[in-house]
Amino acid sequence: MSVMSQVCGGRMRLAVSSDLESILELWEMLFLVDGTATPGWQGRARAWFGGLVDRPDRACFPVVITPEGLVAVGSGSIECCIVRPERPSGRVVRLGNLVVHPDHRRHGHGAALVDEIVRWSRTVGADEVFLDTTEQGRSLYQRAGFDGPSARMSLPLHLPGDGTAEN
Repeated sequence: MSVMSQVCGGRMRLAVSSDLESILELWEMLFLVDGTATPGWQGRARAWFGGLVDRPDRACFPVVITPEGLVAVGSGSIECCIVRPERPSGRVVRLGNLVVHPDHRRHGHGAALVDEIVRWSRTVGADEVFLDTTEQGRSLYQRAGFDGPSARMSLPLHLPGDGTAEN
């Protein structure tokens, strides 16, 4: 991704350390809604983000900036898994914590963040991108090509017969 790319009503770029407090505010919205905001999560999130924000070989944090500030964030982080025919590198990306501020939804920001994380996943040699979603977010991921019978959805990054996945 270029340093900044245009998205509807704003610009998308990769997060930097100074974005952390704005990102935590968005994540808190998500965690309060799903009931997972436990005491101390902010400290753990600061440490996790701080250890990965400058590691494009391990994680990707695209954000959307509008005149109102940082209004959307997503995260993609590499996880190791067992090598299998459909996962020849043993490397998958977890897409998580995708949040768009309620005042900025339905402008394409979520789709742009998903697209950027999938693009980055290909550059780091991942075999698959996976995520857990709510019923509310399911259609966003389906439009991006993700599939799955439940809240767990995935997007294989190799086509059958391309020499890297199952043959």
